[in-house]
Amino acid sequence: MTKNPLGRFLLDELIKYDQKTGIRNTWQDFADYLGVSRESLAQWREGKYIPSREACDIMAPKLGPRIYDLSGYARPPEYVLHVLQEIQDLYDAASPDDQPRLYKEITEKLASIGLKIASLGNDKGG
Repeated sequence: MTKNPLGRFLLDELIKYDQKTGIRNTWQDFADYLGVSRESLAQWREGKYIPSREACDIMAPKLGPRIYDLSGYARPPEYVLHVLQEIQDLYDAASPDDQPRLYKEITEKLASIGLKIASLGNDKGG
């Protein structure tokens, strides 16, 4: 059992993900679900590093705003979390063939207003 609060949180979230999917998932499966690399996830679990702000933005739609607290960042306004969730839901609902185009469109539109998302889905942000 980990003494690192972020590591404990990630382990608890993996267990919830197991319950949601009805199977026992690997850390790789969980990293894929979150849209981050397995290596980054391992370093965060072990307390070697904390996620970047961008990585928190990627994971927040699936883990909730507590990921910001545990990583030492201020939570974004609630409406930003809501928008991130909507973007992730749209991306997840798109076909695999449409996801690259959708990702490009989303990142371009966000960049036009000064925002950025490092990754969506399985593009492996870190």
